[in-house]
Amino acid sequence: MNVLRPQRELKRKHPRRLANNRVIAGSNQLWETDIKYGWIAGESRFFFIMCILDVLIVPLFRII
Repeated sequence: MNVLRPQRELKRKHPRRLANNRVIAGSNQLWETDIKYGWIAGESRFFFIMCILDVLIVPLFRII
């Protein structure tokens, strides 16, 4: 039927810098950031949450 268009290719604005080739021996060497946002319906406002994590410490607190 060919109703849908083919999916577009995403162009990255910034190069991804991954830590695949690094050895992390201690804390405070690799950090990860995440930004989330949402909408508060009762107040008609947006909110933003920014989380900064030390990658070495985080796996100690994850629940399996």
